[in-house]
Amino acid sequence: MTLPTSVTVASYRPSVAQFIADAKPSLAITLAFHRPTLPAGAMQKTRLFHAMLDHAALGRNWLNRADERSSYIAVIEHLDTNLHVHLAMTCGDKHLDCVHEAATAIWRKLVPGGTIDIQPAYDVPGWGRYLSKEITPWTSDNLFLSEAASRQT
Repeated sequence: MTLPTSVTVASYRPSVAQFIADAKPSLAITLAFHRPTLPAGAMQKTRLFHAMLDHAALGRNWLNRADERSSYIAVIEHLDTNLHVHLAMTCGDKHLDCVHEAATAIWRKLVPGGTIDIQPAYDVPGWGRYLSKEITPWTSDNLFLSEAASRQT
């Protein structure tokens, strides 16, 4: 017997929202491309953006400083219209200063014409619900984690 879609989605979305809330993100970030982009390309650019941000915050040995790296949970939305990525980013104080200084320049370098919105994650449960609003068990490929977040699960 298969569960009706509504029952499955009704239990899945709150689980994703709780997963995001449990990560205790400090930043709510939206990365927009403003050009045709495939989900795989969006994931690749998001991962590169994250690596460049960690490098900017932690210096040239950033890769060896796993305990100090930031992490994120990301969701790709609107695949057929204006594809964009929402991130719930967990990071330390070093990153908070750096994000506001470097993130826009990093994103513009990676995606000319793209935009970035960075906000403090002041309503973490609300941000979790917002990120999970379009996710279903059948679209879970649009949900992805940074390497550091994957190690914490």
